[in-house]
Amino acid sequence: MSEVVLRDYQEKCVAAVAATLDETLFRGVVKMPCGTGKTVVIRHLINISNAEVHIIIVPSLSLVSQTYNEMNKISNCKVKSICGTKHSYNLNNINAISEFMDKEGKKVIIVTYASIDKIANYIDYMEGGVCFDHVYVDEAHHLPTYNSVNWILDVDSYDIFKHILFFTATPTSEMNENWEVGLEEDA
Repeated sequence: MSEVVLRDYQEKCVAAVAATLDETLFRGVVKMPCGTGKTVVIRHLINISNAEVHIIIVPSLSLVSQTYNEMNKISNCKVKSICGTKHSYNLNNINAISEFMDKEGKKVIIVTYASIDKIANYIDYMEGGVCFDHVYVDEAHHLPTYNSVNWILDVDSYDIFKHILFFTATPTSEMNENWEVGLEEDA
């Protein structure tokens, strides 16, 4: 499948973020204005990453669908969602998540903020013996209103979520106070 040609500002962002992809215990904020292609940048980062397990967290079902379609453009990558799209597996089926995680190769799981508890349930089921290499939080400025997502930011989550990037057009003061801001790229 042919790769989308990135715009100059997207290339600049990808280059800055790519330098962090092999770091563990990394938390960073990526600032890009609305409509500048954050989803395309995330797809490109996943495509160039050597990591196997990626989670993309989005605030709405419409973004699940958009993100799912974009991630399916990555060759040799399996994509699933945990929420209400026709491509999702049963929300309460931990075995389906486990089966997907056991597959060889690069995997992307797309989940809404409201359904992130399914990931938490899977982690509990696995007794913490699971690692998600890269987590991409889209529209991250919405996070403070979703208490169910805040456990991702806990220090204890560093063993489970190795590398988290928060994508937003409008970073909040809470992001700057509570999250290690390793990257701020203006488009």
